[in-house]
Amino acid sequence: MNKTILPGSDLECYRIGKGGIRAVPGTLVIVARNAHDLVELTCKRLDMVDDKWVLRCESTEAEFQDMIPIGKPDEGMFTDDEIRVVGVVASAKQDLAPPGFGTRRYRNI
Repeated sequence: MNKTILPGSDLECYRIGKGGIRAVPGTLVIVARNAHDLVELTCKRLDMVDDKWVLRCESTEAEFQDMIPIGKPDEGMFTDDEIRVVGVVASAKQDLAPPGFGTRRYRNI
């Protein structure tokens, strides 16, 4: 997401389902990806292509250019991978204080 969010940014997010929060096309979302025993939390842009939900990564890195389809899988798909949208990004904050200035202001360390 380095085209949209600067590296090192702290993301302020709201959990889906809490207080009526929901994701709509165009929203930056937090995605939980499970593959076998591995779990990853990542930020993507939720979008629709031909009436199907997809996740887009807005990155300059070639390895992150592919859209990730989400929703009901095809009948012939056999996998134990799981992708869930778990949050909506409200803001991205940068701490611009010089090194050694103090603790980060946007999170507890």
